[in-house]
Amino acid sequence: IEPTSEDWKALTNLIKEIDLSEMESFNPPSDKRTVDAALHATLSITIDNATYKSQTFDHGNPPKELKIFVEKLLQIALK
Repeated sequence: IEPTSEDWKALTNLIKEIDLSEMESFNPPSDKRTVDAALHATLSITIDNATYKSQTFDHGNPPKELKIFVEKLLQIALK
C-alpha cells in the first residue's frame, strides 16, 4: 500500500521532533530480542544523503524517542 500525501506529511512532521544526530544513542526499553523472545527491529532514516540508524530494538517496543514515529509508520504499513 502506498502512503498518502497525508501519511508522508504526518511522518515528516514527526521526524522533525526527533534529534536524528542522537538516534543511535537512544536506548531500547526492553531486550527480549537477545533471547529470541521478540523480533529484532532497526530504524534507518535517510535525509539529504545522510542516514541515521537506531540501535536494534524489540519489534513494537522502540526507544521512547522513536515510539510515536514507529507507531505511525506501522499504522501506515498495516492499512
